[in-house]
Amino acid sequence: MMRRTLPVILLAVLLALAANQSLWAVDISRLGGGARSIAVGKAYTGVSGDINSMFINPSGLSDVNTFEISSMYVNYAGDIAYTMLGAAYPTGFGVFGAGYLGAFSGDLAFTTEEGTGRIASVGVFNYSSSIMSLSYAVRPLEKLSIGFSGKYYSKGSPQVDGGNGSGMSLDIGAVYDLNDNLTFGLSGQNLLNTGIKWDGGITEPIPYDLRAGLVFVPNNRLTFMLDGEKVQGSDVLLRAGVEYELRKELSFRIGAEQMQLGRGSSYWNYSGGVGLKIGEMELDYAYYRDTLVAENSSHFISVSIGFPAIASVKPKEAVQKVITAEVPTEEIPAVTAVTPEAEPVMSVVEEEKEVPERVSSGLTQQKVRDYINLLDSKIKTYKAKGNTAKVKELRKEKQKTINRWNAAQGRQVVRKPAAKKAPSVTIEEKKLKNYIKLLNSKIKRYKARGDKVKVRQLQIERQRAVDKWQEVRKRTKR
Repeated sequence: MMRRTLPVILLAVLLALAANQSLWAVDISRLGGGARSIAVGKAYTGVSGDINSMFINPSGLSDVNTFEISSMYVNYAGDIAYTMLGAAYPTGFGVFGAGYLGAFSGDLAFTTEEGTGRIASVGVFNYSSSIMSLSYAVRPLEKLSIGFSGKYYSKGSPQVDGGNGSGMSLDIGAVYDLNDNLTFGLSGQNLLNTGIKWDGGITEPIPYDLRAGLVFVPNNRLTFMLDGEKVQGSDVLLRAGVEYELRKELSFRIGAEQMQLGRGSSYWNYSGGVGLKIGEMELDYAYYRDTLVAENSSHFISVSIGFPAIASVKPKEAVQKVITAEVPTEEIPAVTAVTPEAEPVMSVVEEEKEVPERVSSGLTQQKVRDYINLLDSKIKTYKAKGNTAKVKELRKEKQKTINRWNAAQGRQVVRKPAAKKAPSVTIEEKKLKNYIKLLNSKIKRYKARGDKVKVRQLQIERQRAVDKWQEVRKRTKR
């Protein structure tokens, strides 16, 4: 007589799939979300601005500025169809995301024990596991972003009585910019959960997963990533990856992931891949090599597409909203920053130190600061995404805004009563010399970072300042 008890079926499923790197563990997102993250060893906790970061650290969505969709499909280990889908939509008060991860395996043997003790196959059944998530991320502070993901789990087989289960959990994450080159990320997955409740009355616990990561960007071409992970009931495991941007359209990646073999024992898997950007589309490829079970080594391809026309956060609209009818629109000379009334402003920090507490045509100091901070945030986001054209456009707009502010302050000084003495030429000459020294310092700093574009811009500005200084010297001699 056939016996098909639920425990026997579940045990058979778990044993059959154990060789597949615990694919059917509760959280299949551990397999990876997006080929880019897989190529760098899944060391993705500190990464921000990538739609696929929602599957590892939801706070990474905060720097997505356009409506994006992503997808990935792979026939994992030759037996399991693994699918990823994602979408992110930015608004004026945060970024919303939705994701789906699904794994399906069919034609699994349905066995029974005959009276003679012989195990015989009596049919086949399918088994699936999926996660649907809704995410939200926001940047409450300039250097801090936080995010949340609510997840719904579903797993089991429709061919088995009582063989279906479901549950819910909550993920929380944060990313903090320690400085311009170093970012720190924290993520807690399944911190609050209901467990997986099976139709047969069994509740399967969902283990929590804690991650911490660092991302170091020494220059605009090279990125180093390092993660540490602690899953409930296991040892602390490490992940590491490196990404090199050969050109803005082409990136190369390598990574390594430490895997648990047993309590106190582990081994390493390795990965690599490339990324290709074509307009608003990004095509990523990764190869993941399992050093323990060669059959588990797989190829991954994912696609992400941005739709700027649908985006809710548009830098150009923000420009019009802040400066229209507030800052004079006539062209400002390129070297207005060296006038006696206003010192040159080359960064947000310097701008905050130098802009005086004055109001001109309704434009206040705080409005200028807020708008420049907004531009800096967008510059950082598009720089991380490799959109050089957008970065150049935003930097140009930032400098234009600073120049207009300085010019506005200069005009206001002119309107003051003529009783005030005009600054002497010697003072102007001194200011120019100090400005040239400042530019030399900045050129040296950006040369060390390898930012040739910025170095070239500063060298041009320095030459203008030198020409102005020489002109002042000639007047002084007269």
